[in-house]
Order: sequence, then structure tokens, then C-alpha cells
Amino acid sequence: MKNILITGENGYVGNQFQYLMEKDGFKVERIGLKNDDWKHQSFSKYDVIIHLAALVHNNQANAKIIDYMKVNFHLTKELAKKAKKDKVNQFIFFSTMSVFGLNGSLLEKCEINQFTPYNPSTAYGHSKLLAEKEIRKLENDTFVVNVVRPPMIYGKEAPGNFLRLIKVANISRIFPRLKNERSVIHIDNLYKDLLSLVENPMSGTIHPQNSEYMNTNTALSLIRKHQGKRERIIELPVPKVMKALLGKIGIINKIYGNLTYSKTIDLRKVNRNQYDSFEQTIIKTLK
Repeated sequence: MKNILITGENGYVGNQFQYLMEKDGFKVERIGLKNDDWKHQSFSKYDVIIHLAALVHNNQANAKIIDYMKVNFHLTKELAKKAKKDKVNQFIFFSTMSVFGLNGSLLEKCEINQFTPYNPSTAYGHSKLLAEKEIRKLENDTFVVNVVRPPMIYGKEAPGNFLRLIKVANISRIFPRLKNERSVIHIDNLYKDLLSLVENPMSGTIHPQNSEYMNTNTALSLIRKHQGKRERIIELPVPKVMKALLGKIGIINKIYGNLTYSKTIDLRKVNRNQYDSFEQTIIKTLK
């Protein structure tokens, strides 16, 4: 069984990956990158490095582009070069949907496909994209480089927007009548994608997502259902003029805007028949 090194000592995704991989028989270690100790450690015993450590939105309120570049670009480049030098077989880099610079739209379909240009609008997305391009230069027959660009990740006790959705569902059953589609992925489904990369190493970029797009009001209804509350929500009509105004409000757009990955965006085929359904993931997240 392969030896795995995960960067980042306390992150939600790393914690879940470690638990699931150890359960599947992998030997997993974690490493922090906040000081330079890792530079003096040999990586030769590891088969795979999963690079999760990053400076993300809101981690540091006063972070500037130089801070994002230091952690997300320069550190990633150094780590990947060291991994290759120490003859690690595979380097898996977790990037972001933000490399496309799209925030979604309340007014129209917003789909990312293989022809969508990169256009990061934040220092976070910009630094991640530059890191992607740099580490892809290192790949060869003996050093596999994978780039993973997940959408919103959710699961039991996961931080972020889905947790806010749960809180909202618990205090109200009245919501605007807005139909939308968003790509999201439950941590268990993301792990299945990760497992596929580790078990079938081949360089490339993937855009993991659940088999089903998330409709926000459907999610709110399912959360209420599995919290033992009245499942049926009350949807209030939204006039077109009001919808246009709401589309300019960032938080509303994040919750109800359309933003999806195309179902055919990846050349690498993934068997999503093994994924949990959206309702199953809601149950897992709440239990």
C-alpha cells in the first residue's frame, strides 16, 4: 500500500482524507509548511504528496497579493520541485474553481467547460493558477502531476457556505422562488476522485463535482426534511426587476447564482455511479 504525505496540519479536507485513507489501508502522514523544517526532510519514502496547505480567502483579513503568492505559488513550486528531486512518484495539487474568475449569475446559466478562459479576479485565484502552470512543467513519465479544482466542498462539520445554508434552513421555511444550478461536491465523493488519482496515476487536471447539480431551494428543503422539520418550503415570487437587483448582491449571488462545471469538462472519465446521491450526502452531513 502506498505511503501518503498530506500538507497542512489542521484543515478540514486533510483531516477527512487522512481518516478515509487510513481506513482504506494507506499509511498517511501530515506535515506543516509554516516554517522551513520540511526543506531539510527527505520525501523519498513517500509515493504520493497531496498538497492542501494554502492561504485561502478570509484566512488573513489583511493579506495582500504578495502573501498569496508566497504561500500558494512560491511554496507550491518549491515543494513540487523537492518532491520530484526526492523521487516521489505523484504530486496532487488542490487548486480552485476561482482560476476562472466567475462568481455565478442569478440571471443566466453560467457553465465552465474545457473552452472557458482563465480569468482569475482575486489574488487567491491568480496565485493558484500561476502555481498550476509552474508545477505542470515538472511532469514527466516518472513524476505525475495532478491538479484538482473542486467547487464548494461540504460534509459533516465542514466550514463555509454550506454550514450557513444549514443554519438558514433551520430558522426559516420562506425563501425566494429562484431556480439555480451549482456544482458542489461532498467530501466523500471528493475522496473517491482522489482515490482514483492515486490508484491510477496519470498527469492531468480534474474538476470534481457531485453527479447532480445543487438547486439551493431543493437543498434547503432536504436539510429541513432530515432535521425533522416541515420539509415543504414556501417560495415567494421574485419580480424580474428585483431579480436583477438581487443579482448584484454578492452573498445572494453566491447562494442562488448559477455556476456549474460542464458534465464533460474532463478528459479523464470518472465512474460517478459510485457517488452518493445529493440526498444521501445531505443525510451524511447532518447526522
